Amino acid sequence: MTVRWRGRHVFDTLVANSVEGILAGYASNPLATHYYVDDQNGSDSNSGLSPNEAKLTLQAAIDLCTDWKGDIIHVTRGTQTVTTSVLFNKKGIMVIADQLGNPYAMGESHVIYGSHTDGPAATILQPCALIGLGFCGSQAAGPSLLIDCDEEGSWSGGFSLVKACRFSHWGIAKAYAVQVKGTGDNQIEDCMFDGLWTGYTGAAIYAQDSGAMGVWNLGVERNRFFNIGSGKYCIEIKSSSHLRQCILKDNLNIGPVATRAKFFKSNSNSGDGLIAGNYTGLATDTGSYDRTVAQLETQGFAVSNNHYLE
Repeated sequence: MTVRWRGRHVFDTLVANSVEGILAGYASNPLATHYYVDDQNGSDSNSGLSPNEAKLTLQAAIDLCTDWKGDIIHVTRGTQTVTTSVLFNKKGIMVIADQLGNPYAMGESHVIYGSHTDGPAATILQPCALIGLGFCGSQAAGPSLLIDCDEEGSWSGGFSLVKACRFSHWGIAKAYAVQVKGTGDNQIEDCMFDGLWTGYTGAAIYAQDSGAMGVWNLGVERNRFFNIGSGKYCIEIKSSSHLRQCILKDNLNIGPVATRAKFFKSNSNSGDGLIAGNYTGLATDTGSYDRTVAQLETQGFAVSNNHYLE
């Protein structure tokens, strides 16, 4: 892997976007500062610069970071119960769970739990990388995590990576796990979407235009969707919104057939991109989508090499 510095780090080659490769790139950044969060033993009066001086809350550590320095926040195992949305509002930071293991299970032990009902548990407002965290919100009408790319002509929440995170339902009524709002080159990969027990009232991932902007270059790859809800969807585009240049690839829709969601809902919106290599767990055409494959192709989506229920 080659790393160059041009005011901020640029990864020229990052093999398969592996956690190890990402960490190696960040660790070699001479500008980065490492911060630590421990919700059992930390204190927000601490410096946050070592495990023994860890901050108590994730927001306190984020507030210490500097834009475009590649700062890293290490989060210990535990549950951060918050009463307002955690704001990932510093450009170019990485927030990572302290122990690596099964990527689909990591977030179960590093949860941001939003106990409030008037907003998501966490909101991405600037480009960042989140690895191994868990998210569970109590907002019935919205998502647990909002990726907000609302600001036209700005970085806003675009160009972010959400990797090896877990979205736990915990039996709390909520519409979505993740809402991607507006434009922005975001990547969601190797995550677990767990709808146990009652499933989502909408979809696991919800894409929505912001103003005149469509949702551009969204990657959803190698995720697992479990018990999202019968008749619901793993991925849904809001009515009158547009998903452009997307890659929806190599995802698994698992769980009992009775509670298995359909895979993709276009809502008859035009768009373009690739839907390939996914195991939908249901029959082809309207068994797995809200339209036939032929209709999705007409709308602009290339549908190829997906795996349906035998």
